[in-house]
Amino acid sequence: MPSVGDVRYGVANDNLVGLEVVLLNGEVIYANPYNEYSDLFWACTGAGWMGVGVITHFYIQAYPDPGVVHTVTIGWPEDQAPHVFNQTTDFFENNKDPDAFPGLVYYYKDPTQLNALVPLRDRQFVFQLNAVYFGGNETVLNQTYGAFYDGASSIAFQVWTLDSLDQYLLNNYPYGYQRTFYGKSHTHSTVDFYNKTFSIYKDTINGLIARGDDPGHTFWLDEYMLPGLNGQLPASDSDTAWPHSTSAHITLTSAEWTNHTNQAYMYDREETHMMAYLRSFQEASGDPAVYDYPNYIAPFSVASEVWGEDNFARLLEIKAKYDPECLFNRGRVFATPACVQKGLATTWVDKSVGGFVQ
Repeated sequence: MPSVGDVRYGVANDNLVGLEVVLLNGEVIYANPYNEYSDLFWACTGAGWMGVGVITHFYIQAYPDPGVVHTVTIGWPEDQAPHVFNQTTDFFENNKDPDAFPGLVYYYKDPTQLNALVPLRDRQFVFQLNAVYFGGNETVLNQTYGAFYDGASSIAFQVWTLDSLDQYLLNNYPYGYQRTFYGKSHTHSTVDFYNKTFSIYKDTINGLIARGDDPGHTFWLDEYMLPGLNGQLPASDSDTAWPHSTSAHITLTSAEWTNHTNQAYMYDREETHMMAYLRSFQEASGDPAVYDYPNYIAPFSVASEVWGEDNFARLLEIKAKYDPECLFNRGRVFATPACVQKGLATTWVDKSVGGFVQ
């Protein structure tokens, strides 16, 4: 997930001020936006594991600790879909409070025991809102999220610190087994959007069960990002390696299965159904381009959808400059001349010249 302060202070890479990096020749350098290594610094504002050196220290802008973090976790059965989708659309479209940070989750589990993985026969389709509020108190929390409470099968209030909040996130966005971790972004929400994504999610779960598998903690998440990010957006898409001058809510399919024979099924469901719908929905919006969150890159994504063609071309030049022999070649290997020549490249601008491969 994006960092927990993103809604108020902008995404983490916008707050990066410097890096200590060990280059391939063993030299230890400091990179910032103003010195001779400004290109390397820029690459580290969203290129992910591109491979230009070993980063030993990050230096990032610090902001005040809110002291407490309030959460309310709300669960609803499937028949509450109209209420949930209407309230989520209203919140995502109209909220102005930068301390509010909710995520809507589709799940298949017991709606009265949100943290339990009960036997398959006892599960049902569930909506869950993981609603976070930085600072404030329970009164403010209720004023912010109270409109969601109607029809809920469970409502749980908790208080955290920034240090302990990661436990809440791990409990409600679990990992394990074989898992996908892919998503795309969207600038606006509509009730039809949620109806369609929920339908795709249901079909995926039912398909897994029909294939004799247990979907476990398979969930779909729509993570709220305050439109405009409280004035913390970069001025242009070229300011950072990951272009995000237009803010967008971030979705994630975190799918889980136990039988390796179902991997191809899950990849197909994600590529040709959920991701395809998300792409077409955003393209039809008429809004400026938004780019896939780099942590949620799928094997079938292409670089132009993550970094844009111009930024990716610049990243290729930087990769070739600092790693001319393609010695960093694990994970997403950018298609520099050396990486292509060695047959190691996996990351291309579009599928006409390769596309991502698994």
